[in-house]
Amino acid sequence: MADGCRLAELRCREVINLCDGCRMGYVGDVEIDIKIGRASCRERV
Repeated sequence: MADGCRLAELRCREVINLCDGCRMGYVGDVEIDIKIGRASCRERV
């Protein structure tokens, strides 16, 4: 079983702040920086 997920599946995932546990919403858009291997997202409004 893989630990990752497809980009299309991220829209179904809820974003939760790791510092305080606050629910921030669902993923609306994903930006991937392949040079440093980081993905960032904007929540859906």
